[in-house]
Amino acid sequence: MRAHRLVLAFAFALVACTTKPPTMVDPPPPGVVKGFTASPAMVAKAGDLVTLSWETQDATSVMLEQIGKGQVEIDHAMPSGTVQVAVNAETTFLLTAIGEGGTDSALQHVTVSGGGGALLFQASPTTLEAGKPTTLLWNAPGASQVTIKDASGTALDLGGQKESGSIIVAPTSSTHYDLDADGRTARVDVIVLPAILAFTAAPSPMPGQPISVSWRTVGGTKVSITRAGASTPVHVETDAGRVANGTYSDDVGTCPSTGWSTTSSTSSRAPPTSPRTSPFASAAR
Repeated sequence: MRAHRLVLAFAFALVACTTKPPTMVDPPPPGVVKGFTASPAMVAKAGDLVTLSWETQDATSVMLEQIGKGQVEIDHAMPSGTVQVAVNAETTFLLTAIGEGGTDSALQHVTVSGGGGALLFQASPTTLEAGKPTTLLWNAPGASQVTIKDASGTALDLGGQKESGSIIVAPTSSTHYDLDADGRTARVDVIVLPAILAFTAAPSPMPGQPISVSWRTVGGTKVSITRAGASTPVHVETDAGRVANGTYSDDVGTCPSTGWSTTSSTSSRAPPTSPRTSPFASAAR
């Protein structure tokens, strides 16, 4: 009987100490554009007013932009609302709903009577930090077939949108996109600013021993490694893979201390980032 009681006690201890399953936490919802309208969609003459109305869900901020002219002044905290804008020429409005879990956008195109319906293809924004998204938007009145290709010639998924629409892309380096609407073509350039994510040196070696530096960058096409205080790089890297993630080794020499700086640059119009220096001291005996 005593042995039987010990077994029961042990079994009870196991049951009592059973770990509870972890609680699942749902991710935050993205902002959603439930409705976006422009009334009227065609104004009689330049300067006439158009009323823009919107409704969003789970948005922490709402942005309204007139493409080519900039932001339309609204209360960004209002999930729904209306605003009147004077239209002087054919134009496109972009509404963006920003939520904790993501963003959503919608377009409205407004024409002026007798304007003719020109082809429109733009990116918003055209200059961005590496890893950030930009919205490609287009309006191709009367088009039955629309394609957009990236710089490599790969067609993007437009989700069935034809005459007008928008898609979000996140390029890692400066690039361009080409639109073809029934033979009519247009191109937009997107500038991605290069950034240095990390630049580190191995522990300080003895004088005369090699030192290794490592880096990680995004958006650049060239990395230059320069000794601190020097004007000429000791190493220039242009291979795409090693520009993004690379290492370089060199002898420290007999000087008591030195340092390095690295600059990630791009061949586009984007300016290089400010150099970051990774100092280290050589050991001497």
